[in-house]
Amino acid sequence: MQKLKSPSEVNEMRLCLEAFETTRPCISVCAGSGCKASGAQNVLDSLHRELERRGLEGAIDIKSTGCHGFCEKGPVMIVWPEKVFYNGVSQSDAKDIVNSVTNGAHQPMKYDSSRERQYRKLKIYIDNADNSVQTIIIEYTVSDALRFFDDHDEFYWNI
Repeated sequence: MQKLKSPSEVNEMRLCLEAFETTRPCISVCAGSGCKASGAQNVLDSLHRELERRGLEGAIDIKSTGCHGFCEKGPVMIVWPEKVFYNGVSQSDAKDIVNSVTNGAHQPMKYDSSRERQYRKLKIYIDNADNSVQTIIIEYTVSDALRFFDDHDEFYWNI
């Protein structure tokens, strides 16, 4: 790989990598020495078993990665493409983590994800949606949505 020599080259590389960003779910688990010592291998094994139990081995990727930089909070992981960060995970969290990237029937949802300024846009593809009632569960994190004042509180939520 060629050495990047300037901030503009780093930005160009970032844009190229973002162009290849996939919407296929991936769980990346830190396998650095700190996380390994905290049980990352057990977490990886539990995630693989949970995907196998549900028949989702080819639908959700699991990757063991290098250090994420939060060794004292390990094991840590990121669920992509949502970019949800988890710390202090254990084997018992595997079921909930797999649930966070599937629909209510434990099947991965096909969706497109894009950004427009600070907004995340989701386009969810639903099979047999004509004349049917279906429940879709979307898990997400909202930051800075709740503000407290002396005389009232504000909650901002824009779906």
